Amino acid sequence: MAVEQAPNTSRSRTPSVSSDEEFDLFEEEEGEDNGEGWSKVVIKGLTVKVPTQRVHIWESSKMMAEWVEDDLVGGKVCLELGCGIGLPSIAAALCGAKAVYATDLSPAAIKELHAVIQVNSDLPLLKNIVPSVLDWNHPAAASPPVASTIDVLLAADVNYETACTLPLTNTIRHYYTPASTVIYVASRVGRISLQGSIESLSSTFRAHKPVTLYDDPTATHLLYRYS
Repeated sequence: MAVEQAPNTSRSRTPSVSSDEEFDLFEEEEGEDNGEGWSKVVIKGLTVKVPTQRVHIWESSKMMAEWVEDDLVGGKVCLELGCGIGLPSIAAALCGAKAVYATDLSPAAIKELHAVIQVNSDLPLLKNIVPSVLDWNHPAAASPPVASTIDVLLAADVNYETACTLPLTNTIRHYYTPASTVIYVASRVGRISLQGSIESLSSTFRAHKPVTLYDDPTATHLLYRYS
């Protein structure tokens, strides 16, 4: 399928970061771990407590969280696939999303995200996040259920297992509404199943030119857009 140029507004939202610049999304505050694995980080200018000591946070999820802005998600219904601790979901909620369904196969990850929402009770926008267990092999069986109409679908670093390529594509197709849903997938270049994932999504949806989120000699992270 032909690749289309992304609109300029999307391409320019976040400039790429080179090795000569410091990429400091969270501005993590030193000494904030309370002994139970919680740290304070700054997301979208707001201090959020997240369990950084207990949960691995993928780099592309940090970059997608930085990239998300209110003009993309404000007032919209969002879905994150493979959310883990849900940084893009948190960013989307803080940017005014109407609802954010943060989904993951792992009940433990969903439990952690529930804890994040509870611990950050001073941030009422996080209550718009709906953590949900979702198996890509059974996309219609999310618990609790996901809205039938999704405006923005987010996924970061979800293509590191080749066996998940087809289930991922099928899950996105399940929640996709033509002429309505916009899909954003962030990934580090070089992941073993990235090319297969790109081919699968590009054969199913309209692909746009990737946006560089981060680029240095050790790692390049791209944002792929589909509609």
